[in-house]
Amino acid sequence: MSEPSYFVGAGLSCTLGLPNTSGLLDGVGELAARHQHWLQSERLLDRLDAAFKYFYPDARHAGYRPDVVDFFSALRTYLDVGTGFAGGFRDAPDLYRALRSAIAHLLIERVRAVDAKLEGGHEYLNQIVQVDNIVVTSNWDTVIERYAQLKGIPVRHGSGASG
Repeated sequence: MSEPSYFVGAGLSCTLGLPNTSGLLDGVGELAARHQHWLQSERLLDRLDAAFKYFYPDARHAGYRPDVVDFFSALRTYLDVGTGFAGGFRDAPDLYRALRSAIAHLLIERVRAVDAKLEGGHEYLNQIVQVDNIVVTSNWDTVIERYAQLKGIPVRHGSGASG
């Protein structure tokens, strides 16, 4: 008899309050609204808007939001090859630093809230996080591992089958 196998994606994490990749910039916006003393001094939302307008012609339309993964790729690529070009986007290095800091702050805040939720138990996680079950996840977070630890269930990480 083989062990039950489960695949866990972003839906689980989102139901617990963690952002998926496409929700990161919205989460940063929510964070800025709550933590005005810190993020207001960074003017992060205004600077993001300027970056969108620099990298995307459609950003001249109010409310335009690029795909998050594409935006991070464009910003990182610009930092790698375009920094210092005359007439370039001079704020790129500092914006990248501030954005990384804001995202880290957002994720730490949300993961702490998830930890509190997990301590109360979770019906679906009780079903899948059991000894000998195989759980594959595409998530960046460690919800599965954290829940297993809370329940005293050992976790074995693997990268593939062995013969």
